[in-house]
Formats: sequence, C-alpha cells, structure tokens
Amino acid sequence: MVGQLGHGDMACYSNPKKVEALQGIPIKMASCGEEFTACVTESGKLFTFGSDYYGCMGCEQEEGEEVLVPLEVSFFNDKPVDMVSCERLTS
Repeated sequence: MVGQLGHGDMACYSNPKKVEALQGIPIKMASCGEEFTACVTESGKLFTFGSDYYGCMGCEQEEGEEVLVPLEVSFFNDKPVDMVSCERLTS
C-alpha cells in the first residue's frame, strides 16, 4: 500500500473505513488506478491520493512522492470537474 486509501498511512485495512479528510464533502464519483485514487466532489473539485510515481495524479509536487491524504488538484480550481477515469498508471 502506498496511501491510496487516503487514511494518512500506508496500512492495509480488512474492513471499509471512512476517509476522514473528506468527511462532510459529498463525493460524486471515485476511480482507482493501480496505486492511487481520484475523487470528484459534487461541487466539481478533484482530489487525488496514493502514489504519484508516474505523475498520474496531477499534483504540484515532486513526481514519485506518495500523497497519504486527499489533495485537491489545483489545476482545476476555476474549472469544475465532471468525471474522472483512472487506469493502471494514468488518469
């Protein structure tokens, strides 16, 4: 695990668990890649978390770092996101 569950750690969980960082934010949809997750909110914001090893999460950070909690993709701040689709190493 590389943080793709969004719980602030790299642990595995055997039961579903709420992503506390997204508490109270209505999620419209989510999609998962091999080691990362992307979520679109009802208000059109995009959050990603997990491994950015291949630069597939759209984060403004050093490519290859892990993002352990949901991070808003700032590129879309003035552009509402309607949907997201993730594949093994792309989004």
